Amino acid sequence: MSALWASHFGNSYHERNRLDWAMRVPFWRRIAEITGCQSALEVGCGPGWNLLALRKCGVRTLWGVEVNEQATEEARAHGFNVIHADALICSYLSRTVDLTFTAGMLIHVPPAELSEVMRVIAHASRRYVLAVEYAADEETEIEYRGEMGRLWKRPFGELYRAMGLRLGWYGAAEGFDRCDYWLMEKT
Repeated sequence: MSALWASHFGNSYHERNRLDWAMRVPFWRRIAEITGCQSALEVGCGPGWNLLALRKCGVRTLWGVEVNEQATEEARAHGFNVIHADALICSYLSRTVDLTFTAGMLIHVPPAELSEVMRVIAHASRRYVLAVEYAADEETEIEYRGEMGRLWKRPFGELYRAMGLRLGWYGAAEGFDRCDYWLMEKT
């Protein structure tokens, strides 16, 4: 699946989905206040819009992982440390940052790969894991740009709880397109 997002398809996605990252600052300010995080890692960071918002909120150390080379270079141009790789690189990052998170990335991970991707994302965090994704009570495949096998809504909080994380906060993610968020804490 990561090959798709590394390709022209991923380039087109980032061009189509340009946004005013400042609209997300209130959401990220609330997350930064709740967690007290001074370091964060976004898996699937794209051009770095969420990282820009977190920087505005005073989070000092910001990292990203991004499979798309064009988006990686754009995020690096903003001054972020971005690893050009897929999410599984997180298996090498043990308790590296205060907060690891995804925003619209886990929805694109195929069912057979999801558990492993979520496990390595949680592994990279010292304390908090955040998912900002499309929600559903059970896994529901959605047609995406005329194709199946590209997008799934899921109960991400329940999936992280099944991995031993504790749900701390849940709600609608302000500034995101119909996304919910689950802020999980490692126990």
